[in-house]
Amino acid sequence: MSEGQAKVEGPRENCTPYFDTIWFCYSPAHQWTTYYQQGTVDDCTQHWNDLYDCLKQRTKFKDIVPVKEPPKPMWTIRTPEEAAEFWKHMSGGASAQQAEAPKTSINEWHQR
Repeated sequence: MSEGQAKVEGPRENCTPYFDTIWFCYSPAHQWTTYYQQGTVDDCTQHWNDLYDCLKQRTKFKDIVPVKEPPKPMWTIRTPEEAAEFWKHMSGGASAQQAEAPKTSINEWHQR
């Protein structure tokens, strides 16, 4: 893109082709062809300018993009007192120490 041209604002452009063009520009095949045809190697400046323009345009619309609110946490962090109160509420009034272990063969064996 020349200096006199300006990009028209619209949907965000994909900059991957510009990366590919720069990668090809530095390849030996392209450099040999340029040297054969023009007598100099290609410094790829124009391709870097095109990539820069693309990246600049992609970041231009950040203020327009709506800001997402952070997701709500999955867990509720409680103080020990709040946790004890919640446990009492969920277990029907029994405290953590009063909660009875489930009856299994191992628990019955230890009780003997």
